[in-house]
Amino acid sequence: MKQLSPIDSSFLYMESKNQPMHIGYAGFYDQSTAPGEIVRFKRIIQTFKERAHLAPFMRQRLKMVPMNLDYPYWVNDESFDPEFHIRHIALPKPGDWRQFCIQISRLISQRLDLTRPLWEVYVIEGLENIKGIPPNCFALLTKMHHACMDGTSVKDVYVATTDLTPEIADLSPKEPWVPDTNPSDFELLMKSHMNNLQSPSRYVEFLSHTLPMFAKVADDFVGGRLKGADSPAPRTRFNGNISAHRVFDGTCFPLQDFKDIKATVPGATINDVVLALCGGAMRKYLEEKCELPEETMVAQCPINVRAKGSAGAEGNEVASMKIQVRSDIEDPKARLIAIQEGTKNAKQIMQAISAKAMTDYSRFIPSSLAALGGRIAAQETLSLKSRVPVVNTVITNVPGPQVPIYSNGAQYVRGFGYGPIMNGSALFHSIGSYCGEVAIGVTSCREIMPDPANYIEKLRESFKEIKEATLGIKKVAPVSKKAAPKAAAKATPEKPAVKAAPKKSVTKAAPKKNETKRAPEKPAVKAAPKKAPEKPAAKTTPEKPSEKTKTDAEAKIVSIS
Repeated sequence: MKQLSPIDSSFLYMESKNQPMHIGYAGFYDQSTAPGEIVRFKRIIQTFKERAHLAPFMRQRLKMVPMNLDYPYWVNDESFDPEFHIRHIALPKPGDWRQFCIQISRLISQRLDLTRPLWEVYVIEGLENIKGIPPNCFALLTKMHHACMDGTSVKDVYVATTDLTPEIADLSPKEPWVPDTNPSDFELLMKSHMNNLQSPSRYVEFLSHTLPMFAKVADDFVGGRLKGADSPAPRTRFNGNISAHRVFDGTCFPLQDFKDIKATVPGATINDVVLALCGGAMRKYLEEKCELPEETMVAQCPINVRAKGSAGAEGNEVASMKIQVRSDIEDPKARLIAIQEGTKNAKQIMQAISAKAMTDYSRFIPSSLAALGGRIAAQETLSLKSRVPVVNTVITNVPGPQVPIYSNGAQYVRGFGYGPIMNGSALFHSIGSYCGEVAIGVTSCREIMPDPANYIEKLRESFKEIKEATLGIKKVAPVSKKAAPKAAAKATPEKPAVKAAPKKSVTKAAPKKNETKRAPEKPAVKAAPKKAPEKPAAKTTPEKPSEKTKTDAEAKIVSIS
């Protein structure tokens, strides 16, 4: 029996009917690499059962302390049933990307059963018409409660339950599963009493280590050696109350482009490029709706504070930074430069104040007070009336493996993360990378963002502008073929997907429309045949190769929507 930390417990306390607090991934798998080019549903269930010991939360359920006098406990469940947690569904025809996003939105809108282990997996078939995805693919949607883990541990568990080759490794547990005896309410009350008696001494010990650190930080602020990074967030549609209905969408970009873009601004990181990209998309989206605030919008960026050697550990070990996404700056490169300066200041503060110390403060908040605060924060009326906006969005970046991985022999092609939205913060960006691609998953509320595909298009436009402003339009890195060497060779439908992308950009790129409309000018040139010197100038054919080169370069941006 293991007790939840205050941070883990806070995600339980904040949950409501409109505010489920689970996280996860929606990933695609190519069955052509599996034995017999097929993965049976029974095989998937068997693998989760054999590897449940690699993720103990899969066999643990909650045990609440009476009257919330202490934080809850994880109890090894004596009736673990993987078939309850793993479900099998299929998309209706034609099985395209829009239907996939609608299905994912419905599934992540549903709360997990708090009386059972807090996870679910959906095997989704019928994906015949999703562009950019090889034929004969299936998808896995995972749902794991935020009380169990954060984004980093989700990635670690995800990798631990996959293989580096199509062969399915034998990772059966060496020791038998031993369930816990169900503790009585009296036992839990006695444990809570002992914990509360020890809390003051632990708090004094904590202060003895942290007070000198905070005193030094205060002195650095007064002396001008540290700059404040905190700033209020303007109220936007993303700061309203959420409904119980979610929307989900996503898109991909080449990882090499992010590396090239960051190299144009000294000191910039890939995270800075991500922030500039999202800030530009939010600016475009609200500007289109005549709702763009004059002040810059602010993002909350979770930071992993796990100690070295604790990879794969469960629970939440995260702090967070508030970063301005500089949506008030129209020029993409100027926005990136401003973001780089802002993140530099925020990192200096995080280094001066131990991020781990900031999270440890929560350990001394009484459970009953934390539960009350979570319920108050979840109330719909507060975010609009009494709460000043803290952030406008959450942007979390969890780098993934850069080598192919397999599940039950099927190669992982790509996937998109999602996260919880809350009253007052109704836009969540989940950034992940895998084998040369950066995947951005977007989660929001249907009432607040009724057009998620439009927002995804704004992300693509923002990325194109940043690339043009920093690299020039001709410098576009191709998507690495290392992402899926076997799948890419058999994924014949990807060719139409690549050709489909330029059609969208051509219809929206105003300069191209003007160029095509200039074709009628040719007769005007031919009308003066006596002027021999004008004949070479009349040939517009040399412009077409450059236009084709430009289109081919743009076509290398991966898009599956």
